[in-house]
This record gives sequence, structure tokens and C-alpha cells, in this order.
Amino acid sequence: FPVTIGVQRVYQGMNISGNDHLDEQTIRSFFGKEVGDSLDRNQLVSLDQAIRERYVQEGYLYANVDFELLVNPLPRKLPTTVVVKISEGPRVKIGEITINGLIKTKPHVVLRELSFSPGQWYSPDLIEASRRHLVELGLFRSVQILPSDRNVVNDKVQYLDITIDLRESKPGTAAFGPGWSSARGSRFGVESAYNNLYGTGRQVFSRAGVSEDSYRDWE
Repeated sequence: FPVTIGVQRVYQGMNISGNDHLDEQTIRSFFGKEVGDSLDRNQLVSLDQAIRERYVQEGYLYANVDFELLVNPLPRKLPTTVVVKISEGPRVKIGEITINGLIKTKPHVVLRELSFSPGQWYSPDLIEASRRHLVELGLFRSVQILPSDRNVVNDKVQYLDITIDLRESKPGTAAFGPGWSSARGSRFGVESAYNNLYGTGRQVFSRAGVSEDSYRDWE
């Protein structure tokens, strides 16, 4: 089978422009290549994803990244300079916050669990942290935090309105269980809990139990 190896492309350096928010050292750290290392397309794709993801984390939802490769041909090698052109676009802030799906729970119970507020820079990490906090309350069967307008990326707005869609769980639980053992005789226990007292997210618990073993202690 005849094989044609061709000429190896090697990394020669990187030129970066348009990066007002992120410094060059941060962007270069995403690449992790030294001069003379081999260079292929997959590495550039990974660099593109890393830059875009970091900008989104910083609230730049519309950042765009373009690449250009400058080649200086040599025998058996193609030393290549990677030119990174960044268009950051506007940085996005949190706009209005709308809460849907509340029946018994008071709105302030939801708001106190949010890690973001109107006027703050948008951050997916804070959005996800807020979703986890609401789930951990145990008051909701499902929690979604999404942009109010799904086409907002196309409009490139500077304030992103957020909608929190909730489905409440049943606030009360009850459990009971009879039992019997040769050592302790019959037993019966009851437990109940209410997880959303007056819609404030406060919890009340109660527990009671009866057993033949307890009766013997009184005899």
C-alpha cells in the first residue's frame, strides 16, 4: 500500500487580537502547545471551544472567534503561526426575573435561594448553583431556569430576562409501620412531616410509637 506522508505542520506561535476582556496568557493557556509541537485541526477546534466557553462564563454570550494560519514553508515542515481574532460583543447582565408555578410557596422563598439578581453580570455557573439550591429545598418536583426569550442570542440584547419554571411537590408526608419480634413483641410507629409551613419553606416533624416492650416496662 503506497503511503504519502506529506509535510508536518508545527506550531510556531500565536497572535491574538480583539481580546479586551481576557488577557493573552489566559487564552494561550487553553492551547497548551509549545513552539515546535505538532499542530492539527482538532487542537484548533478545542481551542475555539475553550475560548467561547470562557467568554460565556464571563457573560459574553455573543463572542465570536476566527482563526487564520500563517505558514512559513520549510523542507519537511510547515512552521505555522496561529492568528486568533476575537469579537467579544457586549457583556450581558441579568434583567427581570419571573417565577412561574408557585401555588403555596411564597416568592421570597425562591428569591432567597438565587445566587444572581437583576443588574448582575450573567453567569451560567450562578444559574446552575441557584437551580441546585432550589432542588435541595425539597419543595419542588422540577426546577428550570431559562432565558425568557429563547431567541435572545440572535437579538444580542444586553439585559437577559430570566424565567424560573417550578413544579411544587406535595408539602406533607406521612408514614406508618407495624412490626413484631419475639423479643419485643408488637410495635407500631407513625411519622409525619410538613415541608412548607405557611408557604415559607419551614419544616415541621412529628414521630410517635407504641410497643409491647414499653408496656412491660410499666408492669
